Amino acid sequence: MSSIRTTEGTNRHLPALSDVLIGVVSLLIFGAALLATLDWPIEAARFPRFISGIGLLCTLLFLGTLAFRSLTTGPTVTQDTEGGPQESQTTEDPADEESVDVGYVFASAGAKEWVQTLLWLGAFFLLTYLFGVYIAGVTFAFLYLKYGASKSLVYCLVYSVVLGGSLWMLFSYFLGLPLPSGIFDII
Repeated sequence: MSSIRTTEGTNRHLPALSDVLIGVVSLLIFGAALLATLDWPIEAARFPRFISGIGLLCTLLFLGTLAFRSLTTGPTVTQDTEGGPQESQTTEDPADEESVDVGYVFASAGAKEWVQTLLWLGAFFLLTYLFGVYIAGVTFAFLYLKYGASKSLVYCLVYSVVLGGSLWMLFSYFLGLPLPSGIFDII
C-alpha cells in the first residue's frame, strides 16, 4: 500500500490500485449482468439475478472494506531527534495474513509446497472423474481440511456435510442441473 501525508501531518494508507480496479471492474460486470436480466422472463432470470446480485453485494462490501481500511489505518508517528514527526519503520511479518500478498506467496513457495498443492489438485480431479462432483466435493473437502489444513474432526465433518448438502440443493433441487457423476455412477 502506498501512503500519503495529509495537511494535518497524519498518514493515510491508500488501497492498492489493482484492488480498486478489480473492484470497480467487478462492480461494472455484476451490475451489467443484473441489468441484462431485467428483460428476461422471471423463471429464466431467477438464478442469474441471484448470482449477479450476490456478486454485486460482495463487490460493494469489498470496496467498502478497502475504503474503511484506508480511512482507519496508518503507521504510528513518532518524534525524531530533530523534533519533527517521523514515521516508525515497522517491518511486517510475512506470516501475518494482512501483509501477505499473492506475489509473495508465489515467490516464496518451495518445491515441496508446489508438489503438495498439485497433488491435492490432481486428487480432486481424479475423485471427480471416478465418483462425480458430489462425492468428490465432500470427500476432498474432508481429506484436505483434515490432512492438508490440520483442522479438527468435527470441523471437517460439519464443513463436508454442509458442502455436500449445498451442492445437492443448488444443482439437483433448485436448478435441476445434472452434474458429472463419474465413471462409478454411485449417486
